[in-house]
Amino acid sequence: VELCGGTHLDNTAKVGWFKILSETGVAAGVRRIEAVTGKAAEAYSRGIEERLIEAAALLKTGPENLLNRIGSLINEKNDLQKQLDKLREKERAAQADDYLRDAEIIKGIKVVAAALEGGDTESQRGLADKLRERIGSGLIILCFTGAEKSTLIVTATEDAVKAGVHCGNIVKETAKAFGGNGGGKPGMAQAGLPAAEAKEALGKAKSFI
Repeated sequence: VELCGGTHLDNTAKVGWFKILSETGVAAGVRRIEAVTGKAAEAYSRGIEERLIEAAALLKTGPENLLNRIGSLINEKNDLQKQLDKLREKERAAQADDYLRDAEIIKGIKVVAAALEGGDTESQRGLADKLRERIGSGLIILCFTGAEKSTLIVTATEDAVKAGVHCGNIVKETAKAFGGNGGGKPGMAQAGLPAAEAKEALGKAKSFI
């Protein structure tokens, strides 16, 4: 298909180098092509080449080996992530043992309640899950304090839920008491507590069991 070169050209050869930057659909049966031509196309390609050389230099390799180098780094990153996950799992297991020793009985239900420093969502949920696995039967209440807010996580074993425990209600009422919001299912719930002190939040959560 011949592409029109514009009213100021005798033929498309005068366009010179033509570099397509993108091609998208804008309507049914209509495509949009964005491109640069002539000196602009040459400048664009030179810029890409320069960035390629800079990227290769940062990774201490040549442009021709850049893909292999990136692949190696991705594999290294994945291996390190697996090692980190194993270390986190061991750490969670050790923490779980400490908190389980301090479990108490409230209304006939075994309860583990702990105030901890913040952390990412994955580690918080991971600890809650580990405690639920290790408690056998009961309720877990964790409050993680952060720079801007606290995070309350409540989870329970299946038999505790059958006995009447509802994590969603505990979280909802606790969050409401501190001007926050949250909720969830009978077996698992979470809330943000913008104005809560961890120990105070734990005490309030226990009162709603």
